[in-house]
Amino acid sequence: RTRLFLNLLPFVVILLATGVYAIALLSRLAGNVDAAVTENYRSTITVQALRLSLASVDRELWSSLGSTNGADGVSNHQRLVEENLTLLSKTVLLPGERELNSQLTTNYHAFQAALAMLKSAQSFDARRNLYDRQIGPRLVGMDAVLKKIHELNSRAVFTTSEHIRKLNRDVTRLMVAGIVVALVISA
Repeated sequence: RTRLFLNLLPFVVILLATGVYAIALLSRLAGNVDAAVTENYRSTITVQALRLSLASVDRELWSSLGSTNGADGVSNHQRLVEENLTLLSKTVLLPGERELNSQLTTNYHAFQAALAMLKSAQSFDARRNLYDRQIGPRLVGMDAVLKKIHELNSRAVFTTSEHIRKLNRDVTRLMVAGIVVALVISA
């Protein structure tokens, strides 16, 4: 009986060690995945909301070029843009995202300055010229930066997925190797 127990002891020890290591890896993986995917998803949703808000601002500005107080209707959409910009600046996790957020903020400040000039412009031609030369390009520039941020976060989610698959393969190999070694030792 003692001899049988001593023959099985290495098998049990290796099996327990492999199991504990696998549990530690999987719990670490769960924490990393939760943080990374949640933040990247939040950033992606914020980017989409920002793009929609900017499109609403653009649509409102375009439709109001003929009136002298038309830019006043933009303030509600502008508030949404500013809220989403604030949210986006708080979710900086990825390399290069801080620079893109900085570009976005710079473009938005330039857009605000052009919008202030639009409100003071008196003629339709002056408003149209200001829209074509300053506001429109700023909106297009902000949309381009938002697309880059979206791509960056989407890639990060896919990278996390690949990392999960790799870790899963490694844990499976480790478990199989541990069982094989334990069987060889106990035989």
